[in-house]
Amino acid sequence: MAKPVDPQILYSTLLRALKVDANPPLIIDAEADAGEAVEQQENRLIETLAHTKGINPDNGLRYTGGKISLYIRMLKKFDTNHGEHPREILRLLQASHLEEAERMVHTIKGVADMLGLEDLQRAALNLQMVLKDKRPEAEVNTAMEEFTVEMDSIIILLRQLPESAE
Repeated sequence: MAKPVDPQILYSTLLRALKVDANPPLIIDAEADAGEAVEQQENRLIETLAHTKGINPDNGLRYTGGKISLYIRMLKKFDTNHGEHPREILRLLQASHLEEAERMVHTIKGVADMLGLEDLQRAALNLQMVLKDKRPEAEVNTAMEEFTVEMDSIIILLRQLPESAE
């Protein structure tokens, strides 16, 4: 199966293979009204992200099955899991561990793509290609700087996401 996996295709394939009803009976949640305020806050947040340069929340929501709260949790987890990676990648490059640095950049590129962090994904792709092609140090430094700027910008934004959205 090709990466990234499209959840809708995977889900429909599983439903067919398992012969499961795609439309189970609707269950009404007694606390639905209480969740309405959270849903409105999440929708406003997605609207804000949609107007932020370099972010395409529609792409991220595609991978979460449209679940905004899951998407927001994944964005915050990106900060937790990858926020310090530019410094780690720089350390690896300085120690001449190019393959390990390239793998780390590849991971960030894939996660950024899945979350709709388009500018970061492009910067990571560029850095990955420069490393893979063993380009001159000046090109590596330029690509690394571009990647770090994009990554730091995203991390600053993600740290501003409201805690209640988690």
